[in-house]
Amino acid sequence: MKRFKNLVSSIFCFLFFVYSFSQENKTLNIEQELKIESLETEKDAFIAKQKKLLKNEIKEVLKSQDTGEINFDEAQKQKEDISKKYAKVILDFSDDIDQKVIVIKQEGLADLENETSRNDASKKSEEKFISIRNISFGFNMLSDQDGFNYTDFNIGKSNFLGFEFTRQNLLNKSGSIRFNTGLAFNTYYYYLKDNKYFVNEGGDVSLDVYPEKIKKIKFNVNSIELPLHFEFGKINRARLSEINKAKKDKDFVDQFGLKSFNFGVGGFVGFNYYMMQKFKYSNNKKIKEIGNEYYNLEKFTYGLSSYVGYDNAKLFVKYNINPMFKNQDKPINNLSFGLSLGF
Repeated sequence: MKRFKNLVSSIFCFLFFVYSFSQENKTLNIEQELKIESLETEKDAFIAKQKKLLKNEIKEVLKSQDTGEINFDEAQKQKEDISKKYAKVILDFSDDIDQKVIVIKQEGLADLENETSRNDASKKSEEKFISIRNISFGFNMLSDQDGFNYTDFNIGKSNFLGFEFTRQNLLNKSGSIRFNTGLAFNTYYYYLKDNKYFVNEGGDVSLDVYPEKIKKIKFNVNSIELPLHFEFGKINRARLSEINKAKKDKDFVDQFGLKSFNFGVGGFVGFNYYMMQKFKYSNNKKIKEIGNEYYNLEKFTYGLSSYVGYDNAKLFVKYNINPMFKNQDKPINNLSFGLSLGF
């Protein structure tokens, strides 16, 4: 039984030593481990060499004693002096090597601490915002000073399509208040009815009846916008950490399960860079008019927007405060509404 206890104690001590050694080596990189190994090898070789020299000098002393050149007491004194000399040389050299090893290990520990600090800082930085992409689709309506125009447009075919990159900045510890910024690429389609089309008459853009029978008339406006919203709603911090870790590892990850009920209020600014009016005749012949300047399209655009949703699906509405065309007797403004999905 006693022998069994001793065996168990020995195994435990061995495992503890191995564990301690492995934990210590975790602080070192390969280059540092190779340096320490080289220093230890150098120390062992130096000690072996000094012991050999010591042994040779002791032999010479004993040889002198045997030939009668020195007596026993003198031989003992010389052996002690030689032993002390080599002991000091070995000790000094070993101390020097040990100090170098300590410095390397301290550097490894400092590197590990710096890496840990950088990782912690990176993690904190990552968890201060959410990156998300949104695709939006819906419908457009135009209004003037008399109200919304339901008669000249087919609302069901006047569609909105947008793609948005969003950065949601967490403003408080829980992440329930966020300020969202991003970049959106939007296209506004308008489907006209009753042979109506947009025409420029002396700088005033208005709707008129096309002189020929047209199968289809529609126009679209493309814009680049900067959305700005304050968003409110709880987020799942654990899920956010999972998403950020997957992104860091360059793994595909969806954004679902991150938020619960949420809503946002704010607006947008941007510019319209393209407008086209397209005519399709009864014989299916198509004519496209690209007329940013001809139709006095407003280059700069801004407005108000809001949304409400659950997780990354939301219903949105946005209204352009400034008119679509410049210098109009009856300014025309756009209203868009629909569904946006984040991924």
